[in-house]
Amino acid sequence: MLNRYITNFIVTKNSKKYDAIVIGSGISGMFAALNIDKKKKILLISKSNLSNNNSNLAQGGVAVTIKGKNIQDHVDDTLKAGSFHNELEVVKATIEDSNEIVDLLLEYNVPFDKEESGNLLFTKEGGHSSRRIIHARDKTGEIIIEYLIAELAKRDNIAVYDNCFAIDILTNKNVASGLVIDNDSKKEVILSNNIVLATGGIGNLFINSTNSDISNGDGIAMAKRAGAELYDMEFVQFHPTALNIAGTNKFLISEAVRGEGGILYNSQNERFMEKIHPLKDLAPRDVVSKAIYMEYKKGNEVYLDVRHLDNEYIKDRFPKIYNHCYENNIDITKELIPVAPVQHYFMGGIKTDLSAKTTVENLYAVGECARTGLHGANRLASNSLLEGAVFGLRAAKHINEKEISKDKINNYEYKNELVCDESDYELLEKKIKNIMSENAFIIRKENELLESSEAINKLINDIAKYNCDTRKKCEVINMVTVSSEIIESAYSRKESLGSHNIENV
Repeated sequence: MLNRYITNFIVTKNSKKYDAIVIGSGISGMFAALNIDKKKKILLISKSNLSNNNSNLAQGGVAVTIKGKNIQDHVDDTLKAGSFHNELEVVKATIEDSNEIVDLLLEYNVPFDKEESGNLLFTKEGGHSSRRIIHARDKTGEIIIEYLIAELAKRDNIAVYDNCFAIDILTNKNVASGLVIDNDSKKEVILSNNIVLATGGIGNLFINSTNSDISNGDGIAMAKRAGAELYDMEFVQFHPTALNIAGTNKFLISEAVRGEGGILYNSQNERFMEKIHPLKDLAPRDVVSKAIYMEYKKGNEVYLDVRHLDNEYIKDRFPKIYNHCYENNIDITKELIPVAPVQHYFMGGIKTDLSAKTTVENLYAVGECARTGLHGANRLASNSLLEGAVFGLRAAKHINEKEISKDKINNYEYKNELVCDESDYELLEKKIKNIMSENAFIIRKENELLESSEAINKLINDIAKYNCDTRKKCEVINMVTVSSEIIESAYSRKESLGSHNIENV
């Protein structure tokens, strides 16, 4: 059993106090910070630099409905992709809010691709029945974050701590009241009655992921220790088409490539998706990922082919993908792209309501760390940037309606017996990744999940012997905490659903 807090701290009358603290600089955190009332004093914390986050890596775009057109179609596609495990009220609310999100993004001057007439261009990805995704080439997330950072720089009421690690949320009787942070290797307590977790995903729990390398599930683990309810932790999305070159990082090949006509082949030159789903290469991600995984199990390689598309169009529409592949000696206008599924997104996480509130008072969760109910058992492509913006905005609006607290601050000290250990935390991290990649990947087996549960619990017991005093130790504790929750949830769900494929052996 791990301690409630994983480090010691002291609260004093001199501790800094903010009206709101936002942890995370992806689209959800940025939307929260930028839309909280300018009269309020806000602190934005980023674990790395402001642009190192999963939003920045999103290539495809933002799925939206303009002027309320075809809302029901977007709702239906989201429900189908999510295996109808979604919360209908949340799906409708998110999609209805998309028009407001587009207006705000354009107000922030984000340069989406447009026709010569000035109208927005739309693309299509797997699971979508129509072209409804706005985009900025294949750098949509990167460009959005660039313009949100520029907007942030205009705000005098928002202080920014970058390269700052949030360790724990302070609570008293299920009410959040502040944070313990590691700021430039100096431990500090910061108080606030509004804390927004926008800490991103869990990609670093797996050996191969398209995520930023800081995605340890830190916010989810902090929320768990603070008493917040987690939900749907078994639903991990694996993207079907990461560039598969041995010895290189798993670079994402956007689903928009298939949306624009890319075709999957196995090494027998067969279009295998034709036999699996009526939408063929544009089936939902869980279907395509499982199909590619099974091809590899048969001994086949899998490739994405865009050679039949216009060469100049490929270079103009997908410059990031073209250049990255070219740097790795693949000219995608002339050669096949080797692809394989890797961890990509997390549908589970911290349970929230329509205002992004968690089950802990004063604590909000937005973006990938939150389980809002939008995605169900499998996320529809390009719904994640939309969700992040919608719930970042909704959290901000809820905070704006609250009175600024003038709580009296009392001195308080939390102290555990610290044991300085020399444990090899790099080795512990490697063990966690191996367990998750081998037994919590696309196809899961009940007996292997049970073995994994025992192995993870042993790691927790080993780590619990020591208290935490360094950032690396905190990260490993967070990783093992979230891994345990995923494995326990996966073991509990006995039937396959969406991204959760279970074999009862």
